[in-house]
Amino acid sequence: MSKKNMRANKGRIILKRLTQRDLANNASSIILPNEEESSVGEVVEVGEGCQIQRGIKIIFDVYKADKITIEKKDFYFVREEDILGFL
Repeated sequence: MSKKNMRANKGRIILKRLTQRDLANNASSIILPNEEESSVGEVVEVGEGCQIQRGIKIIFDVYKADKITIEKKDFYFVREEDILGFL
């Protein structure tokens, strides 16, 4: 299976989890050593009926998401109602 073939089911969103380094927008940002992973993701695919757009950054509950690894990259499947917020 390749990333190109990934599709989200109705009401689901596929995310790419972002690291603290991905979120740092300027040179003065501080990255804490044990805080590399975050609960922020970028939307890469949207299922039918979702009101979310691709490319936006959202805050999600990592423990409610389903993780899948494709081509050595992790993706998370999240229900639209499990989104906690937007960035």
